[in-house]
Amino acid sequence: MAMPACAQDANAGAGAPPEAAAEAALQASEKAQHDRIAAERGKIETRYGKERQACYSRFAVNDCLNESRRRRRVEVEELDRQEAAINDAERQRRGDAALKRLEAANAKSSSFDAQEHQRKALQDQQERDRRAAEQAASRQQRQADAAASRRDWEDKQRANAAEDTQRQERRQQDAVERARYEEKVEAARRERADLDARNAQRTKPRAAPLPPPPP
Repeated sequence: MAMPACAQDANAGAGAPPEAAAEAALQASEKAQHDRIAAERGKIETRYGKERQACYSRFAVNDCLNESRRRRRVEVEELDRQEAAINDAERQRRGDAALKRLEAANAKSSSFDAQEHQRKALQDQQERDRRAAEQAASRQQRQADAAASRRDWEDKQRANAAEDTQRQERRQQDAVERARYEEKVEAARRERADLDARNAQRTKPRAAPLPPPPP
């Protein structure tokens, strides 16, 4: 049976020097946090998809969709904040580790030029890492914004279609009810006309009797 990644990391660091074991433990903890955030993102997106579908069965479609998007945005922003904090901690840890390696290398080197070269190389690497992280974050944000805009447009299209259908159904129902009302009015009018005719027939005076025949 394959062992979990965290357990393998812990076992791998069991026989390592204390610093290496601590580094392995930190890496395992960071990976676990990234996995947790990814899983929570998946749950949020799954729930958001179900809520969007459920909104179309309600009367106030747009209000339902707006509330669902607002709740999703708040939760995603919180996950983004947590992930940014983890990334910052990872960069800080890698930077500290690199500095320690540089200090250890400098302790073995008596050449000032070599030390300066190593320090400059480290600074350049850190700058490249920083720019790469910023570019990756910017790219992810643009992709997320584009996806959100596309989803919002699709939601509005579906919401408008649902509202148009509801309005059409209401108009049809109004037409049916209006026709029924007009039929009732017409039936009442005919009934009243018949009643008036019968009353007029009953109250019509009798014809005068014929005169007697001449003698």
